[in-house]
Amino acid sequence: MTFIRRFDHVGITVADLDTVSAFFVGLGLEADGKMAVEGEFLDTVIGKTGARTEIVMLRPPGGGTTLELSSFTRPDHLPGSPAAPANELGLRNVAFEVHDLQAAVDHAAVDGYRREEPLFPFHLMVASLLPPLAEQEAEYVSCSV
Repeated sequence: MTFIRRFDHVGITVADLDTVSAFFVGLGLEADGKMAVEGEFLDTVIGKTGARTEIVMLRPPGGGTTLELSSFTRPDHLPGSPAAPANELGLRNVAFEVHDLQAAVDHAAVDGYRREEPLFPFHLMVASLLPPLAEQEAEYVSCSV
């Protein structure tokens, strides 16, 4: 029996919800709006009493798997480890197929994001990954948060 029906969402905790949301909206994701979450449900899910977070749900045009961005107001967020080695446990990247990789990179550059060289692997906010199949000319954006 298969229990999973679909891939619903990926949640990422960020320090600056507005800035990170704007980055993804600028690339073409659509925001469902910002909302605050607190109370027994959140306390149970994260295992901390008195927690409060603001979240933004972002979807690709036409629907699909959602990216849930969350920023905690209680308790304070803990700093991440941007220099973490690849074998450290945790989320490594989120990848999106884009129509024009260079245009996406140029768009992000306007807001100060940069692509690290060499072309692969990338580390900061915008990066290209190999297409899923060699005969396809798909391009990808990988966003490290």
